[in-house]
Order: sequence, then structure tokens, then C-alpha cells
Amino acid sequence: MTLTVTGAGYHVEPATYAFDPGAPGVQADLAHPAQPTTFLGYVVEALARRRRAGLPPFTVLSCDNVPCNGRVARAAVVSFARLRDRRLGDWIDEHVAFPSSGS
Repeated sequence: MTLTVTGAGYHVEPATYAFDPGAPGVQADLAHPAQPTTFLGYVVEALARRRRAGLPPFTVLSCDNVPCNGRVARAAVVSFARLRDRRLGDWIDEHVAFPSSGS
């Protein structure tokens, strides 16, 4: 899967990779995971469905100009997933690739 996200859309502090769980879209997606509105909600819901079906995960490739975008995407997706379901977040962290397309 490829995605392009603005820096603020990750809800991650680029220098520390600290995730902001208080963002309104994040809170809405945590409250209603089957009806996501953010890219985090969509990606995590898709990965959760693949996991439940016994299918392998897909690769998440960020195609934006955020420095170290693979690391930022991993921090955002895994952090969000762990808030939703700790085991799902751990599975994503272990099995999903997040290559960087930028510097």
C-alpha cells in the first residue's frame, strides 16, 4: 500500500516519534474502528482484517516528503494500533514493513 500524508497527518513529533493520541480524528477512529476517517484508522482496520483472515500483512510505503517517512509511518501506525488493541499493534510492529522513500 502506498500513501502520501502531510506531516501533521501522522500525529507524530518527527524528532522523537512521539505519537499524539489526543487528536480528534484519532479519538474518533478509536471510538469507531470499523468506520475510520483518518489514514491511520484505514490502515490499521485493513491490517486487522487481514490478520483476522489469516492473511499476510501488506507493506506500508510512504511517498511523501516527510524525512524518514517510513519510521514516522511505523511510529504512527503502531502507536495507533496499540491504543486500539495491544496485540494488534505488536503484530503490526513485528510483521509489517515500513520502508522509507525519502531521506
